[in-house]
Amino acid sequence: MRHRKGVRFAGAAVFDITVTGEGTHGARPQAGIDPVIVACQLGTAPQSIVYRNISVHDTAVLSVTRIASGDAYNVIPNGALMAGSVRTMQPEVAAKIERGIQCLAAGIAAAFGAEVSVDFRTLFAPVVKDEQEFMACAAAAARVVGEANLQRDVPPAMASEDFSAMPEQVPGSPILLANGDTAAVHNHLYDFNDEAMSCGGALLAAIAERKLPPGM
Repeated sequence: MRHRKGVRFAGAAVFDITVTGEGTHGARPQAGIDPVIVACQLGTAPQSIVYRNISVHDTAVLSVTRIASGDAYNVIPNGALMAGSVRTMQPEVAAKIERGIQCLAAGIAAAFGAEVSVDFRTLFAPVVKDEQEFMACAAAAARVVGEANLQRDVPPAMASEDFSAMPEQVPGSPILLANGDTAAVHNHLYDFNDEAMSCGGALLAAIAERKLPPGM
């Protein structure tokens, strides 16, 4: 079992960028405004926000994961669409990245004479474990699997979890059960190890026993 107190998973945000140019024939680019060129610039420029505006002590990941534009070899299209995600351990860092994307997009588009709109949406807050609940859960886990099979200091992951909403309302300590290494999650080759379910059930039972009043 893998465990860590404090921040366990990053918060997540997604963004969509719409670039509006002016389509024209591919042989006459000077007659239009090429949104593909703008999109290409915007595909790399936001990375500078992370390594030039965010402290090295504040972990952040910005990924452009989609660029779509045009459907012909000889036509410069009217527009381009981009999308991506941002992962941070602190909401204020995500807000700083959002402001950076807005400023960069506006400036780059203006330099090429295009128009741009940015839709930045926060999906999940970071998953933060309550220290007291973490200690109780770790003690129960040690009873179930033995201290040698319990990792208490795994590094925080830049993946995100909608479970973050639960600890925001009630102190909690989400856990991970080691489930083999067949493939990464979100991969069609991933094979869930059903035997881990009995271990997880035993852990929940051990936690419940610790929470029950004496004599019950």
